[in-house]
Amino acid sequence: YPLIGWIILSFKLFGVGLWQAQIVMIFFLIAYLIAAVLLVTRWYGRGLAAGTLALLVTFLPFYGNGLSGGLGEVPGLVYLLFGLYLYEKKASWPLFVSGLLLGLSATTKVIYVLIFAGVAMAEIWRAVREKKLLWRRWIVLGVGILLPVVIWLLTVTPRPFTIDAIKQTLAYYANPYDAAGVVSDNLRRFVTESTPIHFLMLLILFLFSFFLRLKKKSWHYGEIILFVFILLNVVFYLRTVGWYRYLFPAHLLILTLAAPAVFHLAKEFFPQRNARHIGALAIALLSLTQGIHALLHRADDLYYNSAPRLFAQELYITLPRNASIMIVDKPELWFLLPRPDATQRMKMNPRVSFGGDIFAIGDLPDYIVS
Repeated sequence: YPLIGWIILSFKLFGVGLWQAQIVMIFFLIAYLIAAVLLVTRWYGRGLAAGTLALLVTFLPFYGNGLSGGLGEVPGLVYLLFGLYLYEKKASWPLFVSGLLLGLSATTKVIYVLIFAGVAMAEIWRAVREKKLLWRRWIVLGVGILLPVVIWLLTVTPRPFTIDAIKQTLAYYANPYDAAGVVSDNLRRFVTESTPIHFLMLLILFLFSFFLRLKKKSWHYGEIILFVFILLNVVFYLRTVGWYRYLFPAHLLILTLAAPAVFHLAKEFFPQRNARHIGALAIALLSLTQGIHALLHRADDLYYNSAPRLFAQELYITLPRNASIMIVDKPELWFLLPRPDATQRMKMNPRVSFGGDIFAIGDLPDYIVS
């Protein structure tokens, strides 16, 4: 609902259509850039914000995932970054708002529930360093987080609202694609395919920089949250069917942290007078490489595919107006077909399907599109 709610509002204000949904996604892309600049400026200094922006705006998957209608990856990260911007505040109200934003992030897309592991780790570390239990902080933060989560559970849990219903819902979200035997294949991608290699390179840079700063005590508790979430996201990705969208949240976050990591490593290993220029050159080259890739591949089917729209137009022209139509496993086609009476059936995974089983009930349509 932290994403769908905005799309519903756009539909209410401007009518139902593709651009009305996409304008919400464009808003979240802009919001992410703003959140990234604010957070990097607060943690590392204003001078690194430009490098962060250069890396983000040249990253083609940022648009591929961010502009797709109704995907929650970028919106969830927007709530996360704004939540982290307020996370290290000590006053109650900013801390409560931080918890609220972290809770909204976790309920935008279920993978962001992993954020809570990072929050727990950061708070335990904080308590150990300060040598006391921070009850007031934990209560304020916890109440902020809990409110969006309770609303989320109310929206996704079958009625009647029972403990068993909650268990069933959580069991589905734990492994929705029921994938098995995929870990070795996904691990191989990190040395054979360009997107995981790009991610791994950036992750190594960040980890190296982070551990060096840990020794110097020059780090932020919010970085621990991101560090834990990124690692858990990689573990989650390894258990899926290997689509890069499941690695994308960690990828975008590590890209957001890349410029500070590069500049810090440059200062560690090069003379002070040259370090800044070397760091800037490295970020410029990486941004240029990403930008060339984005220009060359922006029209790939992965990012722009006109086939569903054209085929929907062909169906509308060809099929009789009074014919009944069922579309199988092509939700984008069903959405684009201007036939409000068209039905659909979609198999999400081996256990979950949407739409009536026409073969079981014998109510066959005139046309089946698959």
